[in-house]
Amino acid sequence: MIIKKIKARNFKTYLNLELDISVNPDRPIILIGGANGGGKTTFFEAIYGALYGLRINSANYFKELLNAGSLGKEEERIVLEIQFSGKVLNEEQHYVLTRTYALNPDEKPVESVKLNMNGTIFQYGTATPVTQKMEQETQVNKIIKANLPQELSRYFLFDAMEAGNLLKEDQLNRVIRENIENVMGFNKYMNLSKSAEHLFQDYTAQRLQVENEKAEYLNLVNKKKELEASLSQTEGQHQDVLQYSVSNKDIYDNLKAGLNQEATLNNKIDQTKVQIDGIRKKEETYKGDIEDFVKNFENHVCMPKLAEALKNEISLVLKAKAQTEENSKSGINPEQIEAISSIIAKYLKENSLTLKDISVDELVNYVLAVSNPESKEDKYSFLEHSEVKALNNLINTNYSNPYPGLHQQQIELNISLGQIPGLETQIELLKSQIAGRDYNFNKAYEDNEDNIKTI
Repeated sequence: MIIKKIKARNFKTYLNLELDISVNPDRPIILIGGANGGGKTTFFEAIYGALYGLRINSANYFKELLNAGSLGKEEERIVLEIQFSGKVLNEEQHYVLTRTYALNPDEKPVESVKLNMNGTIFQYGTATPVTQKMEQETQVNKIIKANLPQELSRYFLFDAMEAGNLLKEDQLNRVIRENIENVMGFNKYMNLSKSAEHLFQDYTAQRLQVENEKAEYLNLVNKKKELEASLSQTEGQHQDVLQYSVSNKDIYDNLKAGLNQEATLNNKIDQTKVQIDGIRKKEETYKGDIEDFVKNFENHVCMPKLAEALKNEISLVLKAKAQTEENSKSGINPEQIEAISSIIAKYLKENSLTLKDISVDELVNYVLAVSNPESKEDKYSFLEHSEVKALNNLINTNYSNPYPGLHQQQIELNISLGQIPGLETQIELLKSQIAGRDYNFNKAYEDNEDNIKTI
C-alpha cells in the first residue's frame, strides 16, 4: 500500500488540509516534522480515520473533533479523504476513500462512506438499508484489509513520539523490537527462535483456557437442556392441575355450601356424561357431513370450478341463442313451446298415434325451426333446449364449498375427542368416591389448589 494524497476538512486542527505525499522511485521517503502542537499526530489520525473510520458516538464528541474555525462559516461536517494504491494479483489498483461525518436534525452523528476503486464505486451510509449497507461495508473493509489490516496499522501509522510506547505493550511488540534492535546482528535468528517459543507457550496457555471455557460452555448447554425438559414437564403438570381445578370448581363450591355430597357427585357425573354424549353426537354429525360431502363432491367442488372456467364462453353461447330466438317471427317463447310440446307428446303416446317415441326436445326444436324458416342460421342448433337450460343453470347457480367449514369442524372435534379419556377418568373417580363413601373431595380439591401454586 502506497499513500498518494490525504485531505482533511474541518478535522481538529486542520481547517482545510490537502497534502500530496506521492514519491519518485529514486526518492521514496518523505519526512514530516514540526513543533509540538503543529499537527503531526493529527496528520496520522486523519490517515487512520480515513482508512478505518472515526468512532463518533455522540454530538459532543463530534464537536470536539470539529475544527473551531468552521463554526458559523460553513456546513458543520468533517471530511477525510485518502488516495492510495496497492497491488492485487500483481496488478496495481488505485483507490480514493472518502468518509464524511455530520449531525442529523436529531443531533445524532451520521457517517457516509464512498470508495472508488479504478472506477468501481462502493458507497453506504448511516441511512442506507441494512442489507445493502452490510454488503457494501463488507466489500470496503475487505479492500482496506487487503492493503493494510487494522491490526497492523499501529506499526505503520504513528507519531515518532509514540514509538517507545508501541514497543512496550505485548509479546508481539517485543518480537518486533528485538528484530529491529538486532536487524544487523548475528543473534537475530536466535532471538526469533526464543520469541517463537514464547509465543507458542502463550498460544498453548490460551488454547487450554479456550478448551476449559468450551467444556464449561457445553456443561451449561446440557444444564439448559435439562432445565428446559423439566420446565416442559412442569408446564404439562400445570395444565393437568388447572384442568382438574376448572372441572371440579362447581362440586367444591357446592360441598363447601353444605349440600348433599353424594347428590352433588352424582350430578357432576351426569353433567360429564352429557358432555361426552355431546362430543359423540358432534362426531356422528361430522361423519354424516363428510359422507354427504363425498357423495356430492361433484356439485361441491367440480361444478363450481367448471362453471368458473367456462363462464365467459357459455355466456357468449347463451347470448347468441337468445339473439336467434329473439329474431324468430314466432310469438311463442321456448318455455311455452316446451309446455305445449310436453302435452302433445303425452297425448300422442297415450292414443298410440305415433310409430316411434317422440321426445319433448324433438318437438320443441321442430316447432322452433319451422316457425321461422327465413331466420338467420343458428350456429348452435345442435344444442337441445334442455342442454341450453343446463348451461344456463351451470353458470347462474350459486355454489358453496362446505370444505372450509368441515375442516374447522374437524379441528374442534379433535380437541373435544382428546378430552374424552380425561372426562371418563373423572367419572370413574367420582363413582369410586360414591361407592367407597369417601367424601374427602374438598381436601383433594384444596390440595390441588396448593399444588397449582407450588408448580
